[in-house]
Formats: sequence, structure tokens, C-alpha cells
Amino acid sequence: MPIWATVYLMLLVVVTAGSVVVDLRRGERAAPLGLDVVAMGVLAVLFAAHFAPGLLQGLGRAALPLFVIAFVWVSARAHRDIDRMERDPELSARANLIAQHVGIALGVLFLSPALAFGALAALQAWQR
Repeated sequence: MPIWATVYLMLLVVVTAGSVVVDLRRGERAAPLGLDVVAMGVLAVLFAAHFAPGLLQGLGRAALPLFVIAFVWVSARAHRDIDRMERDPELSARANLIAQHVGIALGVLFLSPALAFGALAALQAWQR
């Protein structure tokens, strides 16, 4: 696995763990957070499997449905988080809107490698 992929994978794990800790402190229920961890774990394994195809030998065709389920879960939770995003009262409405859009763009940019390479690995497993 290339060094950048290893670093990205470690960063993905750290960011996911940090997000779960923050959500637990905010009083989020444990069950949805557990599903968040499982979904991100599926995406992380599929991302890694793109570079180490042996990781998918046990999954076979199940990799693609797992990817789709994880993608839908992560997308739905991101949508919920965006809806619940608090506005900063010290900023203007326009500045809050810009901050929200920048945050969304950074989140999408951060998850794009996991989604893209995970999808490729899942599709390759489906075709075997």
C-alpha cells in the first residue's frame, strides 16, 4: 500500500474516533454511533482493499452491497449533521453560510478517497 494511503487510512481512523468521542460527549445515542463506526470501518477496509486485494477474498460479491449500505449511512448521517449544525451568533448570516459550505466541501474532500477507492474495490470484487 502506498505511504499516502497508509497515512490517509490512519487519519480516517483518528477523525472517525474523534467524531464519535465528540458525539458521545454531546449525548448522542450509542447505537447510531456504533453504526457510524461500522460504516466507516467498511469504507476503510474497502479503501485498503483497493491496494491489497487479498482483504476482500472472504467478502466476494458482498463487498458491493456493503459499500452501498455504508455509503448511504454515512451520507444520511452527514445530512443530519448538516441540518443540526449550529450557527455562530457572532458571525453574520452570510459568514455562517460560507462557513457551513466550506465545512461541507472539506468533509466531502476528506471522504472522497475512501469513497472512490472503496467503490473501485467493491466493483472489482463484484466482477470476480
